[in-house]
Amino acid sequence: ISFAEFTRLRWMQLSLARVIITPGILFAIFGLCALLTPQAHLPEVIYSTSYTLFFFLVVISGSRNAQLGLRNEMVQNTWITQQMTALTATEMAIGKLFGSTIFNWYCAFYLLIALILSKLTTASVPDTCYSMYLLLTITILCHTYSLLAQTETEWSKKVGGGLAWLIFVIIGGQIILLAEELPTGLEIVWWGFSFSYHWFLLYTLTAYCLWGFIGLIRTFMALLQYQSGPASWILFLLFNCFFFCGFVTDTFEYHILAKLLLCFCIMAGSTYVMAFIEAYDPLQFKHWYRAILKGKPRVLYFATPRWLPSLFMMTGIALLIPLYMPSSELIASTAKLQVDLAEMMEYFLSGFAPLAFTVYCIRDIGILFLSRNRKKNVQRADISFVIAMTIIYFLIPALFQGLGTTGLYSLCFLDISAHPMIMVGVPFVEAFVILGILGYRLKPLLTRE
Repeated sequence: ISFAEFTRLRWMQLSLARVIITPGILFAIFGLCALLTPQAHLPEVIYSTSYTLFFFLVVISGSRNAQLGLRNEMVQNTWITQQMTALTATEMAIGKLFGSTIFNWYCAFYLLIALILSKLTTASVPDTCYSMYLLLTITILCHTYSLLAQTETEWSKKVGGGLAWLIFVIIGGQIILLAEELPTGLEIVWWGFSFSYHWFLLYTLTAYCLWGFIGLIRTFMALLQYQSGPASWILFLLFNCFFFCGFVTDTFEYHILAKLLLCFCIMAGSTYVMAFIEAYDPLQFKHWYRAILKGKPRVLYFATPRWLPSLFMMTGIALLIPLYMPSSELIASTAKLQVDLAEMMEYFLSGFAPLAFTVYCIRDIGILFLSRNRKKNVQRADISFVIAMTIIYFLIPALFQGLGTTGLYSLCFLDISAHPMIMVGVPFVEAFVILGILGYRLKPLLTRE
């Protein structure tokens, strides 16, 4: 790779001392493990030792280095000078992803040699190639999404990126263990087609690696102040809906309803996550307002945050759900449920509950933006928002339950036992009031020339 950013990080991370000392240290670890387990077969010792070292030195440490490289540049204020260079977003993404982890990949080179040689003693060449490709794919997946979390999170200098790194490493480790323990011959049905479980896992990881790299390029485009709209995020959401809905077989009687609910949950989760982690810019509201008044769709498109398309699609799905809603008697006869449980499912699936949840989502986003608009410190504003959500969703309902006034649950969160008009009307009033307050506070900014 001849990119300037990759070359710069390569000279910083891969010193001559590391190049010389690393093979000797790895060889010493292999020798020590072989001496400590003399009764074990040597290829098995080499394979288990290499696998363990690869997970810690390449997957865990590499994911951490992918984050620390960018975080240190933000802390040391050297990232601002890089924004003024002629590097493209693709060059920056490749350079940051592989340049900051170049030492980890140098270690991976020797570990992969040991893994391949030891694996070939007990497995065929195709199985060995599959295991190595799977291991490399999981590694790149963890590195990519850890770096992406570092660039996306508003707490880039604090704990946000660290928590995301820990989550991705745990998920990567679980996938590695799952792939090793799964027996051969398992099949999975996806959109009516049968796939081998191992190959389907490989295809899935490869697809999400590509999406992670696309997201990384899009994020660096925003950091380098290129215009980038939410098209890639919309396509990623649609891909997730298509992917997860494929597991709902058409033989299921309510497969369309189940797919709609699954898509609704994906859109709801993405709306909350993206609204919380995306940077809050009050001028964005001004750009929307001016673009709508002057009829400039191009400006409106580039000023659209990623949580807004998720919210629009979430609302559309909530309006479609009632069209595929069966009656409570049909649910009870099909699933052999109790009558009261069937009635609760009818309330939830009738469309009022998803629609009410959408309005609650709008209310919560309004509270988040109102908190960020009042406080200049984003971290304090987010802490205030988390405290407010804890009070609304936990403390106040617990107080209502203690007082025996459970009918007031709709003031805080979704109450499927309430009347549909109350279920939707109460959060609508709350959202209207909160958005009205937010609009009043933003009015001077919107009308200022």
